[in-house]
Formats: sequence, C-alpha cells, structure tokens
Amino acid sequence: MSKMFLTQSDVLQVVPDSEDSDAGGGRGNSFLHLAAMHNCCTEFESHINKSSVNLVNADGETPLHLAAESGCTEDVESLLRAGTQCNLKTETGG
Repeated sequence: MSKMFLTQSDVLQVVPDSEDSDAGGGRGNSFLHLAAMHNCCTEFESHINKSSVNLVNADGETPLHLAAESGCTEDVESLLRAGTQCNLKTETGG
C-alpha cells in the first residue's frame, strides 16, 4: 500500500539543510511549504492531499505562494493539479 500523506522524513530526504528544516522555522511552515521553497513538490505530487495544499504559514503564505516566489513552474503546476486555491492572498496582499 502506498503512503497517502507527506511525512517529515519524506521532505527532509530531498530538502537541503536549512534553518527551516524543523518544518516550522518560526514561520509556521508545513512540510509542503518546505518542499515548495526548495523546488521539490513534484517529487511528492502523488502524496499531496487537498487539506495540505491551502495551509497558510505565519505570513499567510500557501505552498503555492512559495513555489511561485521560488520560480519553479513545475511545482506551481503540481500544486494547481492537487487542487490548491490560486486566489488566496498573503497578509500583505500578495
């Protein structure tokens, strides 16, 4: 049976060491936020669930915001296929 959800070890295997590697990083980032920040959402596409794609961190950013900010169109497309809402705004209106 395949896994249905991302785990910390799944993300940390492909996400380089960073100060955010505790999945919170003081910004309230989920593991999917970290994957988006490090351009590796596509590696988890089959495990992304609709409840995690719209989670917001302390800055009001979704994984989609971070994927777009990092310039990874493949991750943006992957998150959109997973059902992320593309009209959510950050705390600053971005």
